[in-house]
Amino acid sequence: MRRFRPWKIVHVAVRESLPDLTAEPEWGGLFVVFWCAGLPVGQLSIPALLLPLTSSQLAAGCRGSAPPYRLSGAASCAFPKANAAGAPRS
Repeated sequence: MRRFRPWKIVHVAVRESLPDLTAEPEWGGLFVVFWCAGLPVGQLSIPALLLPLTSSQLAAGCRGSAPPYRLSGAASCAFPKANAAGAPRS
């Protein structure tokens, strides 16, 4: 029987550069919560088998799964776009 591995919660501000996500043997995966102006705007569950992910891959996955958000009382929050070299830009 496999040993249970808990998931790690990662908080990501969508107005900042996205992080690279690494695989760590003690975690079963990552539960990523996206924030904009102090408000949660999205989430993504990434099993350990799909890690590591570069910031460019994370940005591409976010744009494919979540549209830009318009929050009442806040500016439009969109996930960073990747530049020509593949690195995200704000």
